[in-house]
Amino acid sequence: MVAFLSVLLVVVLFAVLGVLLSGVIIFARGGETNRRWSNRLMNLRVATQAVAVLILVRPAWAHSCGCKSRRKLVTANEVKRNCGRATDRGEEAWIEAAGR
Repeated sequence: MVAFLSVLLVVVLFAVLGVLLSGVIIFARGGETNRRWSNRLMNLRVATQAVAVLILVRPAWAHSCGCKSRRKLVTANEVKRNCGRATDRGEEAWIEAAGR
């Protein structure tokens, strides 16, 4: 998944660069072509930059909320069972430590 996102990010960044350079070239030419294409290319550049930012921010956002793409979803029953085991073991460990 990380390799896929890295390759996708590189592709999107090159798309941003291509749109930006074509916008600069059209702006330099001026005339009717500039009036027809400048706004479209600016909107396309903003859209491709937004995609690039989302690709960059997604892993950090997923990590900050505790979501892992590889981690399985845990049901409520599994949480209760695991918490019960931890609590039982904690009480046993506390009793053992207090008895020494």
